[in-house]
Amino acid sequence: MQYSAEVKNLANQLSGMRLTQIIAAKDEGGAETFFEKFCIAMQELGIQQRIIIGRHQARYEHLSAAGCEVSQVPTRFPMKGAQKLLVYSHLKRWKPDVNFGWMGSGGKLLLRGPWKNVARLGNYYDFKHFATCDHLIGITPKICSYIEDQGFPGEKIHLIPSFGYTHELSQASSPRSCIEEPKKGRYNLLVLGRLHPVKGIDLIIRCMPNLPQCNLLIAGEGQLRSELETLASELNVKDRVHFLGWSRDTSSLMAQADIVAFPSRREANGNVVHEAFSAGVPIIASMTDGPSWLIEDGVDGLLFPIDDQQQLLEGVSPNVS
Repeated sequence: MQYSAEVKNLANQLSGMRLTQIIAAKDEGGAETFFEKFCIAMQELGIQQRIIIGRHQARYEHLSAAGCEVSQVPTRFPMKGAQKLLVYSHLKRWKPDVNFGWMGSGGKLLLRGPWKNVARLGNYYDFKHFATCDHLIGITPKICSYIEDQGFPGEKIHLIPSFGYTHELSQASSPRSCIEEPKKGRYNLLVLGRLHPVKGIDLIIRCMPNLPQCNLLIAGEGQLRSELETLASELNVKDRVHFLGWSRDTSSLMAQADIVAFPSRREANGNVVHEAFSAGVPIIASMTDGPSWLIEDGVDGLLFPIDDQQQLLEGVSPNVS
């Protein structure tokens, strides 16, 4: 990945720091994917770091392949109780200057010791997980306000937004490679996220009968997959709705997209917005907290009211009156 002179200069200033990054999430999601990208970027920039994750083989292999030194701790009972003991053992050997916790799962593993503890909040997590933190990072103004409302000192709250990035596609990873070449005149509508009720993916599937010129690419996994597949069948759009599964290769996905849709019913941030911005792909998103802060409606994207299927439909199809 290419880095700006400013980023390289900052990395040089941090070159003497020893960092631990901690996450114990068991699932896949936008925050977890961003964690992996961030760790790999820090590795490429030469930051001295050690990474502690909950047991997750794909995440372990992905980070290890990038040259990161990764340790895993249990995430399931009865071994889950050993998490803190194992983390403390790692920290005692590594002797970090800073421990960086991700999400609630990482925040609760920030143990007290001769180091600084910092956590990054990408949502309105239960604040009890951050009791040992010296500083907290909120990635939107509303999350920072939430942190301050919990009584955390304002001078120790920092607003640092997320970022997205794309990389050049390899010859083996060409646009539109994950589905058959679309019929002439069709365009690809991309949705990324967990297949969960809060993500509103059912809403965009319900638009598909009125979008005969559209293929829908759904990149994600989750509890609703079977239900969403059934919905596509019932609406007679199954041949144009493609369930791609979970993918870390957002660059290839963005290269296949003509439009990105982000129809969440609740979204504190929205890494999908950052990824679409970075890839230069048009995006339409619901008026949830994160997208409403990131997108200026009609300027760098479109916003529609939460659960408003008609407004979403009009946004993704200029041919709909």
